[in-house]
Amino acid sequence: MFSWLQRYSQSPVKKKPRGETGSTQEQAKRPGSARGSRPGKSAKSGKSGTGKGEGWECHECKGLFENEEDELLTCSSCDKHWCTKCIDMSSDVYAAVQRPDLLWFCPPCAKTVKMFLNMGVAEERNKIESMQEEVQAKLSTFEEYLGKKLSAFEKKLEEKASAVPDKINETWAAFEQKLEEKASAVPDKITETWAGIASKTLKHDTPTAPENFKNIVKSAMEEHKKNETEKENREFNLIIYRVPESVLADPESRIEEDRDFFRKLCAEAIGIHPLEVTNIIRLGKKDDSENPTPRPMKVILANKEDKQTLFRNISNLKNAEDKYRQISVTNDYTNEERKAIKEKVEEAKRKTTQEDSKNWVYRVRGPPWNLRVERVKKQTTE
Repeated sequence: MFSWLQRYSQSPVKKKPRGETGSTQEQAKRPGSARGSRPGKSAKSGKSGTGKGEGWECHECKGLFENEEDELLTCSSCDKHWCTKCIDMSSDVYAAVQRPDLLWFCPPCAKTVKMFLNMGVAEERNKIESMQEEVQAKLSTFEEYLGKKLSAFEKKLEEKASAVPDKINETWAAFEQKLEEKASAVPDKITETWAGIASKTLKHDTPTAPENFKNIVKSAMEEHKKNETEKENREFNLIIYRVPESVLADPESRIEEDRDFFRKLCAEAIGIHPLEVTNIIRLGKKDDSENPTPRPMKVILANKEDKQTLFRNISNLKNAEDKYRQISVTNDYTNEERKAIKEKVEEAKRKTTQEDSKNWVYRVRGPPWNLRVERVKKQTTE
């Protein structure tokens, strides 16, 4: 569609002024310029070299323009000349269009160019609308395809969901059957309830036996509640062993030294940011002897997340400076937890002693509520 207009962007052809017959030809200016260059002037008269009548003729008024200062434009389509008076163009506008990259069309040609431009725009609009229709058709096809796939998936999902209850019932029935088989294999003498066993420990020949049993249960419940409360209170606490103790007399100064040591322990040895501390307490009575053993240091943190961060990085102590490597950091265990840990440690020592191979040892692993003794390879130092 725009091929008809492409020729207007080519370099302008050379033009002869009206009446020129000589061999001298000058290249006309590009569209928007006044006109083609005049032929050479005679040195005697100052007129065109070929005589009277040379110049440019306006296509509209047929006026002949011979001076270089005359204002004319050359149409980019028909190559005809038009004076600014006939096209009603001011001198300012005429000066503005004196650019080699502009196209100028005379009034008759402008109508034709406009028609072709409108045809081109309409054609491009039709192409765009056609592409939009094609895209819309493809989207509709894809939506239909996606809908079919989604329906098939929902159907399969419903089939799977409907089969779940049956599978659960089958599994539960098998579990109940195995449970009954296990229960039938237990001797009848062990089927007594815990209450029955507890009641046998009481003196049945006294009228106070039921009351004693009630007190035992109540005492056990209170002890359990006390232990749980104590565990919750200790969740923010750390116990650090073998931390050198300050010799300052002022208690506040000693606490500040302990705080400073803990900050350095976190940053320099464990490699974490200093944790927010609520309080630091030395456990036990202060030993004023000449070579006292440092008391354990209890650190109360502001939140449990900081405590978890510390224990995730506690293994860095192995590679720390000597003054930190002797440090031991543990949770603040309850009396029952310490007792359970101590029993497991004794068990681990006993099994290590009984181990035939010298390459294996037994260690206590796991939290206080899930302690276990594991056989591990002994680490050898070269």
